[in-house]
Amino acid sequence: MEETNNTNVQNQNHEEMNGQSSDGKENTETKKTEQKEHMIPKSRFDEVNNSYKALKEELDQIKAANKEAEEERQRKEQEEAEKRGEFEKLYNKANSDLESVKEKHQTAQERVEALEGVINKLLETKLESIDKEFHDLIPENMTPEQKLAWVNNAEEKGLFGKKTVNEPIGEQTNPNGNQEIDIDKMNPIQLLMSGYGKK
Repeated sequence: MEETNNTNVQNQNHEEMNGQSSDGKENTETKKTEQKEHMIPKSRFDEVNNSYKALKEELDQIKAANKEAEEERQRKEQEEAEKRGEFEKLYNKANSDLESVKEKHQTAQERVEALEGVINKLLETKLESIDKEFHDLIPENMTPEQKLAWVNNAEEKGLFGKKTVNEPIGEQTNPNGNQEIDIDKMNPIQLLMSGYGKK
């Protein structure tokens, strides 16, 4: 009998533990004690809630800072792209300017070569008109145009000597032409000489 009582007590304890009484109804006292164990104190709730709000506020600030940083990065990328576009325009302009300068240089170079050929021809012609004994006087370290200018200046100053015109001996050296002579002012001897001088 004692053993049966022990088993009944154990069954009853077991049922109470499961939240049911031996008659099949839930034990309300057990539930209340369980609820009391699971209930959070107000101070702890406020502490966790305030912590949550602070963390949420920090997270919002971080999100706002990230958004602002992303907008700033995009703005800088756009500015750099615009600058690259400007640099590209400047590069293209400088490149086209360089090409035009190269073309002008090529044209000028061709013209210089042509003019140098003409100047060399003029210089050769001048040198042919000068005696070969004077060719040593012309400086060698000059460009053709400088040589031509030097030869012209030397000719003007008479450095290469003037060509002498062979005049016939015994003929009149005055220029030919009719000279008007006032006979009234001539004395008789001059009149006679003028008469015999004529052929």
